[in-house]
Amino acid sequence: MKRRVLSRLISGFGFAAVLVPVLFAGAARAEPVRISTDVRDDFGRIVFAWNNPVSHSSSVKGGRMTVRFGRPIEAPFARITRALGKYVKSANPGEDGQSVILNLTGDFDVYSFDSGSSIIVEIAEKESSGDGAQAAKEPAPEKIAKSSGAKPVTSGKKLPSIRVRAGQHADYTRLVFDWPSKVNYELKQDGAIATVTFERAATINVKTLQSGRLAFIGGARAVVQGERSSVTLSVPATSKVRHFLSGSKVVVDVRRPSGSQKAAPLPPLSPPATAEKKTETAAKAEKTPDTVKAKPQALEKGSTTAKAVEGPEPAKSAAKPALKTAAKTAQVDKTSATEAVKTAALGQTAALAAPGSSFGKPTRLTPLSGKPKTGLPPLPPTPSQASVEPKPTGPPADAVTLRFDWDEPVGAAIFRRAGILWVAFDKPTAIDVAQLREAGKNIIKGIEQMGTTQGTVLRLSTVDGINPSVRRDGLAWLLDFRKQSIDAQTPLTVQAQPDSPVGARLFVPVAEPGKPIGITDPEVGDNLIIVPLLPLGHGMGLEYIYPQVRFLGTSQGVVVKPRIDDIRVRPLREGIEVTSGGELKISAVSAEAEANREKAAQKPLSRILELEPWKVKNINAFLPRKYELLYTISKSKDAAREATRLDLVRFYLSNGYHAEALAILREAARARAEIEQDPEYRVLRGVAKFMLGRYVEADKDFLHDNLRFNDEVAFWRAATRAAVGDITAAASVLKRTGQVIRPYPKALKIPMGQLIVDAALKVGDIKQARYFLEILRLDTLSPEEASRLDYEEGRALELSGDFDAAIAKWESVRDGPHRPSRAKAVVARMELLTKLKRIPRAEAIRELENVRFGWRGSDFEFKLLRRLGTLYLEDGQYRKGLDRLRQAATYFRTHPEAPQVTLQMSDAFSNMYLDDAADALPPVRGRRAFAQHGRQHFLCAR
Repeated sequence: MKRRVLSRLISGFGFAAVLVPVLFAGAARAEPVRISTDVRDDFGRIVFAWNNPVSHSSSVKGGRMTVRFGRPIEAPFARITRALGKYVKSANPGEDGQSVILNLTGDFDVYSFDSGSSIIVEIAEKESSGDGAQAAKEPAPEKIAKSSGAKPVTSGKKLPSIRVRAGQHADYTRLVFDWPSKVNYELKQDGAIATVTFERAATINVKTLQSGRLAFIGGARAVVQGERSSVTLSVPATSKVRHFLSGSKVVVDVRRPSGSQKAAPLPPLSPPATAEKKTETAAKAEKTPDTVKAKPQALEKGSTTAKAVEGPEPAKSAAKPALKTAAKTAQVDKTSATEAVKTAALGQTAALAAPGSSFGKPTRLTPLSGKPKTGLPPLPPTPSQASVEPKPTGPPADAVTLRFDWDEPVGAAIFRRAGILWVAFDKPTAIDVAQLREAGKNIIKGIEQMGTTQGTVLRLSTVDGINPSVRRDGLAWLLDFRKQSIDAQTPLTVQAQPDSPVGARLFVPVAEPGKPIGITDPEVGDNLIIVPLLPLGHGMGLEYIYPQVRFLGTSQGVVVKPRIDDIRVRPLREGIEVTSGGELKISAVSAEAEANREKAAQKPLSRILELEPWKVKNINAFLPRKYELLYTISKSKDAAREATRLDLVRFYLSNGYHAEALAILREAARARAEIEQDPEYRVLRGVAKFMLGRYVEADKDFLHDNLRFNDEVAFWRAATRAAVGDITAAASVLKRTGQVIRPYPKALKIPMGQLIVDAALKVGDIKQARYFLEILRLDTLSPEEASRLDYEEGRALELSGDFDAAIAKWESVRDGPHRPSRAKAVVARMELLTKLKRIPRAEAIRELENVRFGWRGSDFEFKLLRRLGTLYLEDGQYRKGLDRLRQAATYFRTHPEAPQVTLQMSDAFSNMYLDDAADALPPVRGRRAFAQHGRQHFLCAR
């Protein structure tokens, strides 16, 4: 009877039961995306603002443009047609749930590109006959070329007219050169002058750029020289100019300057004689046969090298077509602050030709996924920062900088061996060695590129004592050469694991290493395996020597020197594994030897903050001290007032008043903007923002050139990673720099110490966790603070296998005064008892239900609801289980694990009604569950 009733129920709702899970599996995972539009005179723009970076592709066919995203999208597409009715008839979501289809009103130029986590689509009108009439009014190409001193083009040749569009954004001004087909180009910036040179002659209309109304553009001039055309722009001296191809369009972005925003007028044109001489030189270079094969530049020594650097012969430079080809994607960035700073920029990366062939024309490498594979990845952008790129730190004033630009995440390795500096990247590209040598000629005596297709390997000979420090600007690697030691900022360690699950191995813990590069050292004659790394400053601080393998010291990356033939190096997600085809002869390292090694690797920690003198015992002492500081500020003037304001900031931070500290810091910056470049100010502001949970902004404050090698700042940067969930990458840095919190006041020491303990426990470092728990208990703790530490101690006891002690510790926390710790302790105790099979499932459910409202929000509530839903489903209570999972999926739509919850719900629903799991339910309960969750739950979740 029960089965017949259920059969009628399923037959009546059979279609819905099959369809609903399918709809839910796709629709519920759709990500809400904001859409904004902008309409100009000759083009329209659509911005899809995602919460996180997303890949995309676009295509146009038959008046229909399809933009396909890498994740499902949910957006108000009707807004597009209302705002861009001139260009778009209709905008509809694609059937796959990951695309939008735009039906265009006419024949337009359409292209798309990404900016941060936003995808931008621009629809522009094509050139009409009117454009040609306008072009006719421009000076004839012959006159333009003649006035610039360039070689005139033949009068009978009609040049195409290229339109330039401009758009102003909050942090940059964008210029778009509308070429009808793809064109090769190069961009060079020399201080306040940026020049874009196109490998095709055309009349470029720059009137839009000469209006004086565009931010960061002081003037523009277009010139035709032979078979080339160029546009010279005047920009602020501290602006960075970014450029890229979008289809056939050339896009140039002039970024907001770090200094004055005023762009000086363009300088006068070069004298005709000089220009003609340059044109003649370029013409000679173009006549060089392209069939000449490029040979790797040998590493030069002694006086021969010096002569070659001081006076390279033009003919030799012209005779190397490979270097000339690579130079098209290179740019030399000269900082206006000092002539000593030169940057050789290797532009878009290019693939090497097949082994044994000469370098061909560079081709762009295929980008990886939108999310960079870094050890300490960029923090997730907030909506207000989605399209804002972090400003790069500048080079030291006395440095010579080599810049390597890439269009995808690329790992690097840097080390010295036999007096030669090695620089390696895990992607192949043709390097313009002559360009590098010219940029670093004061200190770099010779450069050669090794012949390998596994990556890019350079060997450099430098002046004695000159070494590079490394930094990054977006995807670019920058090497600042000056007189300094070559050390790893974050030393890596090698773990000997003779009894690992895969057998005896050596293991280097580091997040997502790059692909190994096998190479032979031409100086020493032995073989090396280079593993570039994405995490900045991660290298081997010490050499590790084993009977069959040796790890060389590096400042970036890992270098393995095999001592036998069957050594195997394999990159894993969590580190680098070194094994042998035979037997790897290693033994476990004793605790004493490990402690001695760590002690040898440790250096005194560098600090900035001095907060200890500013803490007070209680509120009775706080208020008088606060009024005293405020009175001092009111009586001070100019520089003295700024100093007293910073004293008040230190006082607020030391006693837990973070919002108040941030307000005073803003007032100090309003009075004198230059204070934002002061290292201590940046650290104070970063700490205040971190304690307020504004981790992205805090991390940007810690990114300052003078803070790169400070241990205290390294600690806070790692803390931001740990706070957003990247414990694996942060744990090693927190372990190395955690001692900086010892002199901190309790308002900072307790929360930061708990973060260190949490990170240590999550990576299984019980010794580190207990060490910091002991440090934190040296202070006089309040009952709330003691309860927080007791919860962490219970976790350490569980991890060490003392289950009864862990349960007892959590029971004491459960009865304590700190509500968040009480809720966590209840859940931790229940999970351990369930694992030990000491409580039935029904009691575990009651425990979790009782704590549901003990602490709400954040990751804790999401995991609690998910666990409750799972327990209910396992207990056969489908309606309650689905209800708890629905709450987890709908309350926390942006949680990384939310899609897994929706799939779990879909599977549970299918199992319930399609796999006969509901046969055990009374008919009324089965019908009620379907009515609530089959119709309402899934549609609401959508």
